[in-house]
Amino acid sequence: FIVERSSDRDDDEDDDDDGGGGIYEWSYREFLTAVHFDSESTLRNAAGLDDSTRSKIVEQARMDSTRVLPSSDENVYGFGKQIARLAQLAHIADVLEEGGTTTTTAAVDGGGDDGGGGATTASSSSSSS
Repeated sequence: FIVERSSDRDDDEDDDDDGGGGIYEWSYREFLTAVHFDSESTLRNAAGLDDSTRSKIVEQARMDSTRVLPSSDENVYGFGKQIARLAQLAHIADVLEEGGTTTTTAAVDGGGDDGGGGATTASSSSSSS
């Protein structure tokens, strides 16, 4: 966590710390935990599918995702089950789609994330008077 003060005054002004103006900026880096939903064996099995099988499964997942959509008229239990079903279909499509095969193969081969997670940086500035 870093706080810096950058003065907006001229250099020839008095530099006494009288609480005068200035802009304070803070920033921090937070390392996020890597989250993996699949085991290595699952990813290997998905990477080993031929293109025809892969495309059939993805197409079926897309069709299934539009058949029964959650409704706010359902009770909470039924609504939750429908949302979970859609999430599972999205996950299947994500693992099997062509765009996902590169990351799937990289994760299996060890070329993906090393488990340290990514880093996110946030910053903010505020004016002081």
